Amino acid sequence: MKLHWSQLDGLAVISSEEDRPFGFVTGVFMHPETGQIIGLLLGYSKMVVPVDIEQWNKDYIRVSGPEAFTTPLEILRIQEFGLRRTFLNNKRVLAKNGQSLGRVRDFCLDTNTSFLLSIEVSKKFLWMEWDKRTFDYSDISAVTEKAIVLTVEPEEKEKAGKIQVPALT
Repeated sequence: MKLHWSQLDGLAVISSEEDRPFGFVTGVFMHPETGQIIGLLLGYSKMVVPVDIEQWNKDYIRVSGPEAFTTPLEILRIQEFGLRRTFLNNKRVLAKNGQSLGRVRDFCLDTNTSFLLSIEVSKKFLWMEWDKRTFDYSDISAVTEKAIVLTVEPEEKEKAGKIQVPALT
């Protein structure tokens, strides 16, 4: 099943033993070299890894039990790459030439494989958002602490929702 961050943001995470929420999804950690989802951040200090998720639902995420919750620093891959490099939400996105394309506003992940499929990037000032573009995971060349670097130039990728008019000859 494909899920967008806009559908996951604020989603309750419950245990199969209890029906009360243990936390709400506030962020996503991603392996910077493979695009695999390492874990979901709950609040500021708890985390659940995709292996412990029993059921993805549009209203909640069900995990095996309270033992499924951990802290981000207990996950070896997050320790190896660092919190800032693995955290995906609101990360800056740069074109191949270093030009800023905006920040990650939304992304799509596959719940069956726990891999990132695409990112949606836009620029934002206060409540106004513009220059929205969607990039596949294959367009990403590197993920650093400060930004995601793409393999494409800004002109190579069409803006999302822009209608292309054929040239008159």
